[in-house]
Amino acid sequence: MRSIAALLVSLSLVALTIAPTDAATGDKVLSNTRGDVSYSVARTGSPKTTVAANASIALPDNDWALTGSNSQGALGLPDSSRILLGQNTSVQLQKFDQAGITTANFAVVGKVRFTVQHPAGAHANYTFSTPTAQIAVRGTAGDISWDENTQTLQVNCYELSDPTLPIQITLSDGSVFTLSAGQSLIAHFPLNPADPPHVQQVTKPLANTFAEFGTPPNANALGLISKPWFAAGGWLLLIPIIIIVANPHHTDTPSGPSSGSFPVGVSFKIKR
Repeated sequence: MRSIAALLVSLSLVALTIAPTDAATGDKVLSNTRGDVSYSVARTGSPKTTVAANASIALPDNDWALTGSNSQGALGLPDSSRILLGQNTSVQLQKFDQAGITTANFAVVGKVRFTVQHPAGAHANYTFSTPTAQIAVRGTAGDISWDENTQTLQVNCYELSDPTLPIQITLSDGSVFTLSAGQSLIAHFPLNPADPPHVQQVTKPLANTFAEFGTPPNANALGLISKPWFAAGGWLLLIPIIIIVANPHHTDTPSGPSSGSFPVGVSFKIKR
């Protein structure tokens, strides 16, 4: 009897150490990467359910994922695509369908970094909507920022799994822009002919808008990472030091009564 009781106690302790999982395979999973992460049936004005630090939950359909200041969340999708949420950001997954072409629709306010995959050779058609634009991506890695305070939209494209499928951005006035790898779009609203939206190469300052996500994908190939000084030719500055160390008997003081500015190693005789 004692051995049976001891076995039951041991099994109970093992059961207590097994942590339950809140997200099943195939779910849309919201994770708390840092700080204040929650979800709600509405973006504002509704009670929020907090996601504990380093925890993950299955995100209910059409709910909003929310982050606070100095916080970051991650939204993982069944096709292995991943959306990072920056601080003070709201994202709603309005639709996700893996029948045929994987389709997903998001509403975004704030900053996100997306990595949209092509699982097992399939195709993906993701759309991110802000109050002023729709951004269509397929097999793409990039960033989106919609700043409500400055009414500014920024989209960075870092890489494309298929160069023939660029990011396509449709603005509220119907104008359409495309981004290839290494390009960025900036648009200020309300749209002003004197300051029209424009596509340009992604630069370090444009990438730094999303610094909270870390180094962007393909950053090295796009020249977004500063090279160490010695890799940029700075080692050439060491040559004079190397020469002096290699020749410890060398002196910069010429022989003769005058040190002047004569070349080193040259002696002069002054005739009276």
